[in-house]
Amino acid sequence: MKVKGHASALRRHDVRTLLWPMVALTVLAMLLGGIHAPAASAASAAQRSPHTQAAVSAPTTPIWSTQLDFDNNGTAWSESYFAGLAADGLTTAELNMPWGTIEPQAGTFAFTEFDQELANASAAGIQLIPIFWQSGWGGSPAPWISDFEVGSGGAQGSAPAWWDPTEQSEYFTYVTDTIQNAAALPGYGGAILDYGYLDAQWDLNGAGGGWAADDISEFQNTYLPQTYGSIATFNSDNGTSYSAFSQVPAAAPGQPLFGVFQAFRAWSVKTTYGQLTADVRKVTANTPLYYYYGGGFGNATSYANNPDTFFQLAAQYNVTVIDDSAGSQGLTLTFASLARAYGVKLAQEWTAPSDNTQLAAQAVQWISNYAMGLPEGGGEDFFIHDGTQKDVVGFPIYTSWLSTLKGLSGTYPQQPAAVYVDFSQGYGNTSGGSLNNVQNEIANLWLNYQSGFSVVTSQEVADGAVSLSSFKAVLPLNGVDSNLTSYQSGGGTLLTQPEQLTQYTTAYAQIDSPGVGVLQTVPAVASNGTSASITLANITSGTAYDYPIAFSPAGLGLNAGTYYLVNAATGAAVPQTQQANGLVCASADISAATLAQWTMVAGSPPAGTASSSCPVTGTGADSVTATAGQVGGGLQFLGIGQTNSGSDGNLTQITQGGEPAEETWTTSQSGSGDANVYLQLDPLSAVEAASAVTVQVTYWATAGQGFLVQYDTPGNAYQNGPTVSSPGTGTWATATVQLTGAQFDEAQNGGADLRLNVTNAGAPLIVQSVTMSVTNSSSPTLSASPTALNLGSEAVGSTSTARTVTITNTGNAAAAISSVGVAAPFAETNTCPSSLAAGLPAPRRSASHPPRPARRPER
Repeated sequence: MKVKGHASALRRHDVRTLLWPMVALTVLAMLLGGIHAPAASAASAAQRSPHTQAAVSAPTTPIWSTQLDFDNNGTAWSESYFAGLAADGLTTAELNMPWGTIEPQAGTFAFTEFDQELANASAAGIQLIPIFWQSGWGGSPAPWISDFEVGSGGAQGSAPAWWDPTEQSEYFTYVTDTIQNAAALPGYGGAILDYGYLDAQWDLNGAGGGWAADDISEFQNTYLPQTYGSIATFNSDNGTSYSAFSQVPAAAPGQPLFGVFQAFRAWSVKTTYGQLTADVRKVTANTPLYYYYGGGFGNATSYANNPDTFFQLAAQYNVTVIDDSAGSQGLTLTFASLARAYGVKLAQEWTAPSDNTQLAAQAVQWISNYAMGLPEGGGEDFFIHDGTQKDVVGFPIYTSWLSTLKGLSGTYPQQPAAVYVDFSQGYGNTSGGSLNNVQNEIANLWLNYQSGFSVVTSQEVADGAVSLSSFKAVLPLNGVDSNLTSYQSGGGTLLTQPEQLTQYTTAYAQIDSPGVGVLQTVPAVASNGTSASITLANITSGTAYDYPIAFSPAGLGLNAGTYYLVNAATGAAVPQTQQANGLVCASADISAATLAQWTMVAGSPPAGTASSSCPVTGTGADSVTATAGQVGGGLQFLGIGQTNSGSDGNLTQITQGGEPAEETWTTSQSGSGDANVYLQLDPLSAVEAASAVTVQVTYWATAGQGFLVQYDTPGNAYQNGPTVSSPGTGTWATATVQLTGAQFDEAQNGGADLRLNVTNAGAPLIVQSVTMSVTNSSSPTLSASPTALNLGSEAVGSTSTARTVTITNTGNAAAAISSVGVAAPFAETNTCPSSLAAGLPAPRRSASHPPRPARRPER
């Protein structure tokens, strides 16, 4: 289309109207300076000069920033307002630029208010970073734009048609002219470049655009010939029989050839952002530039917001990538890995949750994620300083932690294992792995393992930014592609289960099991390997973390030696205990939605700093117990009080035989065809790290009932162990089983390490306690069956019928038996040998005697 007053897309700056004082002098100065003419910007991509400009030198100082509306309700932000931001510790502020305000008519620019804001900011020690939105923010697009993006179903969006040559040129000119004006003024701190809808590129009401007439023309007349060369090649590659590129349809999602059109949309993002950035770099080569990344990985096929596109261009043009919604651990871990691989600075922005009750917790989570991006840290950005509730709650948390953030240096721990994401769907491979849940999967892996694994994308490998051969093991998250097949063929280890990561990564932190998902820790390790700064964040809105936490110098990547923990705020050593396994266990008491900063330094902890909680609550414990109605034994029942329909792990607490117990739901209650007792180990216990474990289960011996012990191993989260069959005595019984080859990584449902799979799910399994102990390589284990006898009532002077109790050595060494006895007035006889070999039973008999004229109660 042709906008009124623009007969040609090739325009010269000297014919524009500039709404500012001393217009003639200003225009003359601009002409003498040789202003960039954006003629090439309007042309088809086929006619443009390739944007292969070498990486330029630009400031890389991190931004400590907040977003602002363009002005204060129609008035320029004042010097005193900016001074307040500087007093809070900020160094920059981002202005959401309204295209229609800056360029109210095509070719007519009004810079007066923006210039005043730059001057006011400079006087207060703040630099302003304009955010250029093509659409989606108030005032953008300009009101004189009339050709808009279209979805596959014909719906019109609010963004200008992506490939309308006139409108694209007009936007490029608006951006470059505004930057050229601002770059020469004090107070300018760089610019954020966006194209399409906000920072979500092709987004159109949650779906995707790309079907405007000019888009389809670019697809058929430029992209297809450039990509395939000839229609014959296209037909050969795609199994079609077209006679010209103009016949190739702009296929909608789900239609044949949609992959081809999706590849065009991905190419469009890279081509357009690349040309826009190249144009801006011609105007100002030495000022900072930024890209916003919006949306999530699951949006790749709708938005074509493929992360590697931005990192590749950022490396070429020295641009900082801003991770929008950096509160997501999965997104930030991925972007941090990409930043290190491409050598690009990464800034992190907070996007507040819609639930105001979660504002503080989410702000804490975002802030604590910052060290993930080191050593490529590019600062933080608070969205948005506007006086709303997120501002009232989140902004003070942010500013109170700024001095700590500014002091972080070093690098996030790096270990020789990676998780791999196939991003090919975003580039047009319709059979590529689904991206819908990988972001959350990465976050969950990290919360559970707290280790420095990398995240690698398929496009990162294709770009040559990383080689899979540099990793000892790789875990695919959404399928195995040709990159992974080649890696495995070359001798690389391809993992099949998340828990296998622990064989190749040493966790830098082990969080007490009740606090997994409550507390997260993010370290920054000094470049010389002698210390680490650790951010601890309680990321819940109402649950305090009051448990021990252990840190591994090896997992952090520190040099060999002895280390201890210091509270960075006070400089004092925290209560801690040095463990024999090399861990440093400390007592932590962190309230909900609260941050803490510790430092691990070389040396031995000062006298008097031993932790009283570490040995008591399970750290290093070689035996842990879950007991119904009790907590703190180092092992816990999961699913107590849970009433989820269809769940196989619901438990109800009851009283059975005078004792508290946990009872499984039956199939008729839950609607599930299975029933289990799920248990989770304290990850700080020695049992959690053991491969050979003895399990003792005290349960109600219901006739026909029993259970199969299933436990976590490197290759199977539900490894079958021994099966226990109930003796059907209707009393409490204890079964002891041995597990070998265990690797407890909370990989079962709900983060469990072990479960008792009920034999008869139609009837409840009732469990009183479960004890798990490290199996000594040469120790006996004695168990009795049954554990209690009901002798009934006997007349005074009579003797009851003898009952048999079998003692079994379930250990792996002989048990020495010196004597067997019972308390009066009972008597016993036995056939137990002096040494009971492993795996053998020794029966004994017991009978009552009548020393008193009374009846004996049941025993």
